[in-house]
Amino acid sequence: MAQHEREDNDALKAENDKIRCENIAIREALNNAICPKCGGPPVVKILTSMSISSGLKCTS
Repeated sequence: MAQHEREDNDALKAENDKIRCENIAIREALNNAICPKCGGPPVVKILTSMSISSGLKCTS
C-alpha cells in the first residue's frame, strides 16, 4: 500500500511541476503581450494590475 501511495504522490508531483511550468509560460506571455491596435499593454494586463493594486481577489 505504501508503494502505491508513493507512486501516486510522485505522479501528482510531476503533474504539479508540469502545471507550474505552463503557468509560468502563460504569465510570461501575458507580461510580454502588447495590444495590436495601439501598441500598449493589453486590457488583461491593465485589469490585473488594477486588481492587484486595489486588493481585489478572484471569487470563482
